[in-house]
Amino acid sequence: WYKTNIADKGYSSYVSNAVGFCGDRTLTGGDGISTNVYSYFGPFKRYQTKSPQFTCPNKERDLYTTTDSSIGNKALTYPVGLITDYELVFAGMNYGLVNKLSWAYSNNVYWTMSPGSFDPTWGGARGLFQHYYGYISSIRVVVGYGARPVINLKSDTLITSGIGTSSDPFVVQ
Repeated sequence: WYKTNIADKGYSSYVSNAVGFCGDRTLTGGDGISTNVYSYFGPFKRYQTKSPQFTCPNKERDLYTTTDSSIGNKALTYPVGLITDYELVFAGMNYGLVNKLSWAYSNNVYWTMSPGSFDPTWGGARGLFQHYYGYISSIRVVVGYGARPVINLKSDTLITSGIGTSSDPFVVQ
């Protein structure tokens, strides 16, 4: 999709390869590998304490960047990631509180790339997602939910109109 709709149409010069996308897997509880104990990850702990952050604690491992980037894990072919729960918070969404006015709101449930926890009682992962009611929550990772891809525009990119929604997309100059 990126190649066809951005690169091949000449828009890739507006997209930054210098920042990346943080899939923070910092352990805040448990060992991250045992199937008989709970494991908790940084985003879930900050979800519980309502304290989002915009830093990536382990850039070499968890900052997803393109192969030609000077930072991060260089695991991506194209500079496209998934939105994080922190980005949703900074876009006006909240943990457990409804906000249908944010540009990030959708009446469709979608996953963030922010991991939550591993629950040994049912043997599966929990992830953070945008609930169709308009807030951020945590739930068992199941199929059937969407994902919200994101790109990072270069800082000198001028937005001439739009608010970034599908009905009123950003227009760049």
